[in-house]
Amino acid sequence: MLTDDDKNWITDAVVTAIGAAVSGLRQEISSSAASLNTLMTDLHQSTQREIHELRTDFTERFDAIDARLKLQAGLIQSGARALARFSEYSENSESRWLDLSRSVRTIEQKLQMNGVPPEAGYTPPA
Repeated sequence: MLTDDDKNWITDAVVTAIGAAVSGLRQEISSSAASLNTLMTDLHQSTQREIHELRTDFTERFDAIDARLKLQAGLIQSGARALARFSEYSENSESRWLDLSRSVRTIEQKLQMNGVPPEAGYTPPA
């Protein structure tokens, strides 16, 4: 059987071993916590950089898209204005054509009244 001194010696050895193990675990946990803190800080900074780069990239892309859309809008608007002018011109040209046709008919009638037949044609005086 074990004597009281042996029991005390074993108890002290176990307590010392457990204390050393706990102390080692505390150091590892502290070291791991510091490493984890550094890792999280680096991850946070890296994520912020990536987000800033993405924001910059998207801003540049959106600016390029905006410039193209403004150019296309200008082209569409100028095309619409040109079509409106062409339409107005064609409407006016039809009325001018009718006016010209009336004028020619009037001149032909006056020539006929002066004795010049329509099939003879008209030769302007020299």
